[in-house]
Amino acid sequence: MELQENCNVIINENYRGSTDNFFDDPHPEVVKMKLKNEHEPLKRESTVHRTTYFETLVHLFKGNVGPGCFAMAHAVKNGGLILAPILTLILGAVCVHVQHILLKCSSKMKYRYNLEVYPDYAETVELVFESSTNSHCRKLSKTMKGVCNAFICITQLGFCCIYFLFIGTNLKQILDFYGFNMNLYILIALTLIPIWLSSLITNLKFLAPCSGIANICMITGLTISYYYSSQDLPPISTRDFIPSDFRTLPLFFGTTIFAFEGIALVLPLKNAMKQPQSFSKVFGVLNVGMVFVTAIFISFGTIGYWKYGEDTAASLTLNLPIDEIPAQVVKLAIATGVLLGYAIQFFVAIQIMFPNIQKMNNFSRTHALIGELTFRTIMVFVTLTVAILIPELDLLLSLIGAVCSTVLALVLPPLMEFILVSCEENQHKWHSWGNLSVDFLQSTKEHQMEVKKEEFEPDEKVKKHATTYVETIVHFVKAGLGSGIFAMAEAYSNVGLILAPIITAFLSYVCLYEQHVLLRSAANVREFYGIERIPDYGETFQLALLANDRWKMHARKMKIVSNIFLILTQLGFCAVYFVFIGSTMQHFLQFYGIEFGVRAIISMSLIPIGLSSLITNLKFLAPCSGIAGVCMIVGISITFYYLSLDLPPITDRALSIATFASISLFFGTVIYVFEGIGIVLPLQSEMKHPNNFSRKLGVLNIGVLILTSFVITFGFFGYWQYGPDVASSLTLNLPQDEILAQSVNIIIVVGVALGYALQFYIPIQILFPLVRRSLTCASNNPMISELAFRIFMVLVTFTVAILVPNVGLLISLIGAVCSNSLALVFPVIIEYLVMTRGDNKMSWFHSIKNILILTLATVGFLSGGYQSILGIIDLYT
Repeated sequence: MELQENCNVIINENYRGSTDNFFDDPHPEVVKMKLKNEHEPLKRESTVHRTTYFETLVHLFKGNVGPGCFAMAHAVKNGGLILAPILTLILGAVCVHVQHILLKCSSKMKYRYNLEVYPDYAETVELVFESSTNSHCRKLSKTMKGVCNAFICITQLGFCCIYFLFIGTNLKQILDFYGFNMNLYILIALTLIPIWLSSLITNLKFLAPCSGIANICMITGLTISYYYSSQDLPPISTRDFIPSDFRTLPLFFGTTIFAFEGIALVLPLKNAMKQPQSFSKVFGVLNVGMVFVTAIFISFGTIGYWKYGEDTAASLTLNLPIDEIPAQVVKLAIATGVLLGYAIQFFVAIQIMFPNIQKMNNFSRTHALIGELTFRTIMVFVTLTVAILIPELDLLLSLIGAVCSTVLALVLPPLMEFILVSCEENQHKWHSWGNLSVDFLQSTKEHQMEVKKEEFEPDEKVKKHATTYVETIVHFVKAGLGSGIFAMAEAYSNVGLILAPIITAFLSYVCLYEQHVLLRSAANVREFYGIERIPDYGETFQLALLANDRWKMHARKMKIVSNIFLILTQLGFCAVYFVFIGSTMQHFLQFYGIEFGVRAIISMSLIPIGLSSLITNLKFLAPCSGIAGVCMIVGISITFYYLSLDLPPITDRALSIATFASISLFFGTVIYVFEGIGIVLPLQSEMKHPNNFSRKLGVLNIGVLILTSFVITFGFFGYWQYGPDVASSLTLNLPQDEILAQSVNIIIVVGVALGYALQFYIPIQILFPLVRRSLTCASNNPMISELAFRIFMVLVTFTVAILVPNVGLLISLIGAVCSNSLALVFPVIIEYLVMTRGDNKMSWFHSIKNILILTLATVGFLSGGYQSILGIIDLYT
């Protein structure tokens, strides 16, 4: 009886909104009253059994582990033995993250409209759109609720179609073994009778026992299938580590999303708990449950493909030995479980659809029972027809996953979050890296010719996590260890093993000195104006100009100039990321006989990178940053391992190749790597003890020392190992025939791809407010306009990458022009402005020092830019 009550609560909670006025115009107060009335019965908690933590965990598990789990081996076959588990893990993390978004949106709507319970999925969509400040979104609220319900219905009916096929294919295999050769279509048609009869059950109380038996059958089937799959495994080298044909990856994606599509289940499960707050906490039901589900999917898929290879069927049950009784029992048990589960999946769609049929048809209103049974019969025949028309289980799984599950699991929740965030007047990001970037991006605001202290006061609403000494060093080093470090070996080949480390150390010291100059200047203007928080780079430049009577009229212009160079630098990083991904993947694919040009691969990477760039909230970029950091560290470690193996005699390498052209290219690459001046002020402001940032053994000095050691070591050993054959990125020199080296390529590409959105975020935060002020259409439709602008800017970086598909030349050009200005030129100007404020004059020492640095920067700017452009021209000659 308890099992029946549990199922009643969960399924009723899931789609109780299905009887809403599907096509009525919602008004906030009407919706509020309507939802209160609808949810009134649920206030009587004494009459409904609420689930515990463990019970909810079990429900989540059985709600996700179904026929999709048996298809994961076929998905791994389409994705490769190494690539598929990595992508499954990423998709699992993304799906869980999006489920948390849905829970937060539902929670906000509950408190905003003072509801008794959390609204379900479709209600949440409707209320979020209705609460938008944008009139177009409000008009779409009922439409979007209809769209959400439509996709839920299509998904559920799609499950029912798959159940027909799943039962038919498994039964056919058993009957064929015993000599009963029946056509698959006939078998599917024969299953119509028991499925149709079960679909006529209109009361969930009578479906609950079917659900319990179905769960037992599925668990038994999973256990025995795993046992068979793990026996007598062949050598792993006989399996494809990546797909032999990358055109199968979309099938992998569709199947995996189908397996993970349990997003409509999370809200009813949370509502059914005794303590709903335990559902979404760090070690709550959702996170813990999905860790288990993801582990089962990965292990089931990996072991299944490892066992059966290219013979892996659309359902793993079809690979089990047909001549063994336990295997036959598994097929029958799972077919029985799926058959009993049909009615529950079908019930959900009917609960949404039939109330709307009643509104449109008088007969179904006056003869409700006959009308519902007739409609149920028609819909059963619809699912049967689809199953007969598409008798390929793998294709149908992938189709439903790619179309319906993607919309429900990946599209609608981020869209709702975007609307909610855009409605809030003060958007506060509470991840530490998000806080850094927010501080860094404050330069988008226009200032008057006088300083307003309130603009520089810390926001009390933002509870920042103050970083320790070690945490800040980690952030600093992680920001420096990017794609540029893999280009250092080629840079060393331009100068030689002796001269290159000397110049690297010298330029590192100059950049470090200029960072200290910036820190001192920021502290000076902060004290001068009595500002409480530490100003960022652009603010420091502007305040230094405003404090100097002779130059104050240029304050706004120079801030714009610094922002332009910042934007060019960040967009340059994004273009480098495109080229890095393209060249690395080309090298990786060539070993498997797959020939693609760099530009073709860059074009293929446009879609995933473009999608990631549409993330507008730093909170959701923070996990990408963390994963990217881990990928880069792992990639750098394994790459260095290869660099140190079987080194040739050092005398085989040029110790000095000092030509003006080669030093110019070298200069641009090194400055590109050391250009971290934009983050020093945000990092300092985030520390518990900011004074520890710039002292002798502080974060800045120690961090630059560690980074310089990495850069010199990587460049030195890279050139020593590969000599004149060193490539523009060291990843292109790694051996193609070793799994470890191949994994490095994939890991670093993943890290770089995930880092793109964070680099892209900064210039968009500066540029889009200007676009919004300039264009009326952008001001009237901010959401659509920002997405369109982001797509346009992604295409700009993509075009640059297509035009200059060489990592080394692109890095050198960006370093010589943009990074050079930010790291060497502007700090010198800022120091001059601060030191000559009022009647003060700069000392001879500082004057000579600044002249030398400006000379170095100017020569590097002109010669490095010139040589890089010449190299780019050579690409086309």
